[in-house]
Amino acid sequence: MSTPVPYVEYASRLRCRRRVAAAVAVAFVVSGCARQPAVSSDTAGSGEPSSSSAVGVPVAERVYIADQTTVAVLDTRDQRLVRSIALRSPTGQLPILAPTGIAIDSTGTRAFVSTLGAGLQEIDLAAGKVIEVDPESDGYAIAAGSRAVAAFLLQVGGADGGTPEVVPVDASDHLGTPLTVGTETDNVQAIAVAPDGNDAYVLLFQGGLVPIDTRTLLVGQPIDLPGDANGVAISPDSQTAYVTEGSTPGVVTVDLATGVVSAPIQIGTDPYGIAITPNGKELYVSDGESVIPIDLATAVAGASINLRPAAAAEPDAIGGPIVITGDGSTAYAADPAAGTVTPIQIATKHPGRPIKVGVRPVALAITS
Repeated sequence: MSTPVPYVEYASRLRCRRRVAAAVAVAFVVSGCARQPAVSSDTAGSGEPSSSSAVGVPVAERVYIADQTTVAVLDTRDQRLVRSIALRSPTGQLPILAPTGIAIDSTGTRAFVSTLGAGLQEIDLAAGKVIEVDPESDGYAIAAGSRAVAAFLLQVGGADGGTPEVVPVDASDHLGTPLTVGTETDNVQAIAVAPDGNDAYVLLFQGGLVPIDTRTLLVGQPIDLPGDANGVAISPDSQTAYVTEGSTPGVVTVDLATGVVSAPIQIGTDPYGIAITPNGKELYVSDGESVIPIDLATAVAGASINLRPAAAAEPDAIGGPIVITGDGSTAYAADPAAGTVTPIQIATKHPGRPIKVGVRPVALAITS
């Protein structure tokens, strides 16, 4: 059984993922892996607004924001919160769930939330509630899959309880056999699936990018990175990975076919979250307090975009995730310390009004 993790310890673990050299962002039938039905609350009506629309009425993309106890749903048309979905707290525990990641499956109907201490939680987006919980499957990050695999959960496990592993979750919500992706205790950081769906990439904190063939579930040879790694994004053509590194600090480019790693693009901040525009021309890198755009044609970083006034909140110890809409018009960056998400217009690089979303938003996902 998982041991619930107090929030203070959770925040400490996330800091260690970034700053400590030896430390911690998706046949499948496993016997004895029962998943418990969950009861959740919905503060915004009986169901998620339909993804269908009348003729001539655009369908809104929605940003899903995992904070300390809930998943908030943001309508991108008017920057309005339309729902708050309560995550399930372990019986007898304080309602501090320590979410670490959120992913929307390829059908757009379910979300998976990874947590430390409250297991893997599945949300029915139409019903707006948690429908299943696997209390023994804590994880440090999760990524949406494709085809037969709905999601890939990044965790530490094995006989010693500290081996980096990826657990595939199939379309029927069965947890598959864990895939070993490293050897060092708590050396997990992030996971991303390439847009073509053929490969998942696990980011190890101490500088490794490990490929997994999503069709065969075979783990490939790791690609060595030059420093401590924080976040990863894959290019729209699935040929290149971009990795934020705290030791530089900056962003390195990885040719996924050859394993060649570029010299870092230095950006002068502690980079964490990273997202790429759908046209593949720009990166947006966040440290939770500001966002820096990078022109990939020139490998030049632009001016910093502040998410809040200086000294508006305590210094951020976790870092902030960032996502970009499918049309490439808007980025959404979370500021965990301030409890906000800020929309940024890609064309003008202008930040909008920060949207208060809850306590410590640490994970974002977006879907139409």
